[in-house]
Amino acid sequence: DRCKDIAKKAISTHDYSKAIRFLAKSNKLFHTTEADGLINLCEMNLKNKSSTSKPTGSNGAYKRTSTNKPAAEEVKEK
Repeated sequence: DRCKDIAKKAISTHDYSKAIRFLAKSNKLFHTTEADGLINLCEMNLKNKSSTSKPTGSNGAYKRTSTNKPAAEEVKEK
């Protein structure tokens, strides 16, 4: 039960990898259909998450854009 509780908390924070680990451990100790269902749910969420999240740019980092103004002019405008 403790492993399932930890897994449910991980699911609520969208940490599906952690949830799967604890659900698998729970199943090893005492197999339940509830844990099987939660594992399937987590696997589907991981699959959907990886297919929909596409990084922008080459490494997913944000790129600053310059204003091409000298620093003195930027200070005056603020």
